[in-house]
Amino acid sequence: CSFPMFFISSFDPRFKVFTNGTLVVHTLTEKDEGDYLCIARNKIGDDYVPLRVNILAKPAKIEQKTLADQNIMHGSSLKIDCVSSGLPYPQIQWLEVLEAAEKPQLREPKTDSIPLTVGSAIVLNCSFKGSPPPQVTWILPNGSALMTGARLSKFFHRGDGALLISNPSLSEAGTYRCLGQNVVGLTERSVTLNPGRKPEIRNFYNTPLSVINGENLYLHCMSSGDPARLMWTLPSGVVLNRPQPSVYDRGSYICQATNEYGSALITVPVTVVAYPPRPAFSDPAFCPNFKLC
Repeated sequence: CSFPMFFISSFDPRFKVFTNGTLVVHTLTEKDEGDYLCIARNKIGDDYVPLRVNILAKPAKIEQKTLADQNIMHGSSLKIDCVSSGLPYPQIQWLEVLEAAEKPQLREPKTDSIPLTVGSAIVLNCSFKGSPPPQVTWILPNGSALMTGARLSKFFHRGDGALLISNPSLSEAGTYRCLGQNVVGLTERSVTLNPGRKPEIRNFYNTPLSVINGENLYLHCMSSGDPARLMWTLPSGVVLNRPQPSVYDRGSYICQATNEYGSALITVPVTVVAYPPRPAFSDPAFCPNFKLC
């Protein structure tokens, strides 16, 4: 039975053989464990002696198995001791254990609709949770993309994910898309800004109204659409505020409804009769003298 043999002097620079036969091996490792054979040879004959070398070693061990959790202030330094032993002495490495990756999840409804108020700042909220933390991007109705912290005209993508629209006008109406993306996937939220409607007034008066002098005058003005201010004015622009009409109240009454999106109006012609008509009766039972009652 034969085993492979290597001449040490030409095998590894860690090994050195002196002329007196001494072998020196520097920086022993577990790979150096095994059988060594010293051979003496001349022209008369050979002699040899075998030697077994066992490398004494201990596996790596962390002396303190339980490390206390630490709460560290933002911006400060972190110091954690990890005492170990072993032969050879262990090489220490630290690894950061990340949480399991998670697709972005919305904290708000997936879709939303908000009325657009001209001139008043609007905040469109959008926030996600996920691991790693998602990158948030807003897509404007015209297709422009705003990353966190970006500004574009009236738009500002805040650090909390919300989109701020300053001094909006009707041109800012449309659908805004909020994208949350990380290594796992993409989640989207859409918010629609609905433009308001100018008032619409239903006209109940297709023919001129007649009212008797001294009676109360009731004119109805009902508007639909966004909330509006209602005002009745005479053609001269004077606001009607008297409770009883007189002959001087005749004319065209204008009801105007106004909001931030526009205005609407109706005109109601009104005639005032000075005296109520007196009916004439020809039946003697009612008027014996056959005169106007």
